Amino acid sequence: MLIAGFAAAGEFALRAARFQYPSAADRALRAPAGPYVLDPQRLWKLKAGEPLPWAPDERVNARCMRGPDVPDARSQTNLRFAVLGSDAALGAGVAWNETWPAMLAAALERSGHPTEVLVAACEGATVRMSLERWRRDVRELQPDLVFVCHAGTDELTAAALGISDEARLADPARFSIEPQRLDALRGALRMSQFADWILDIQSGAYWQWRQQSLDEQRLRAAQQTFDVKGTRRVLWSEFLEQTRILSGEIRLSGANLFLMPIPGEELLRGRSPVARGYLTVVEKLAAEEKLPALSPLSVLQSAKLPIETLVRSAALTPEGHRILAEHLASVLVPRAGELRR
Repeated sequence: MLIAGFAAAGEFALRAARFQYPSAADRALRAPAGPYVLDPQRLWKLKAGEPLPWAPDERVNARCMRGPDVPDARSQTNLRFAVLGSDAALGAGVAWNETWPAMLAAALERSGHPTEVLVAACEGATVRMSLERWRRDVRELQPDLVFVCHAGTDELTAAALGISDEARLADPARFSIEPQRLDALRGALRMSQFADWILDIQSGAYWQWRQQSLDEQRLRAAQQTFDVKGTRRVLWSEFLEQTRILSGEIRLSGANLFLMPIPGEELLRGRSPVARGYLTVVEKLAAEEKLPALSPLSVLQSAKLPIETLVRSAALTPEGHRILAEHLASVLVPRAGELRR
């Protein structure tokens, strides 16, 4: 009996040494690589004071936004606009002065309208994340104009472990986005991982995780098509409703709203029927609610330039930013006086 016990313990230890079961830390939601920090109320946001990898001389401002710091109090003479969105709204990959928000602000300044910019976008952000950013960080600063730049590019991606952004933000205590203090240590101990696996099999948690993981992998491989079912970060129906809610709250605050869904590379190349579907939702909402809207897709396509000159590594190039900025300036500079609250 004693020998059998030692043999069983040895077999357990041997299997544990070879075992690779993800710890809670491995399964936790992670922010994009770069100057970001996890936040239970926003999923993630830019981290104040961090340098930007693509513009090391530039740092995230004190409001966890990009661009010059803006005071709390509104100026009687300055026009203030805010930007909500993802990579293209943030200007990922290009210097501040080459982004469309900075170039639009410069055009307004030249026309005699001093301008303040609040870029509350971040890489990988969805409209659900921007709704929280608006409520918690932007609304209190009373912008005159708000650009909502979501086109479904991040919303359509597979949700990590099948947990949508709505579910994570609605119940952060249940769907923890941060590893617990001891998870890294426990994850490093394969014996502990093996024991976790045994307990998770008994409780059913392992089978749930396995199914969610497989569903995520299948969807992630075909997320630009309708060929595979699965949970996306923001479901199609939720995308419409969340954009409607965000638009309504912006208008209720007294700010002007401009729906400006900036397409991703797959949509620009015409390779994503799912992205086209999400963009159609925004176009339909703008028509139904009579909301001011601009189609960056049409603007970029009308430039008749190779896609490579407009998008690189899934981000807008300086040329792409310039084209958008010039079009926006042509539309908004003549109306700048009407945009102030």
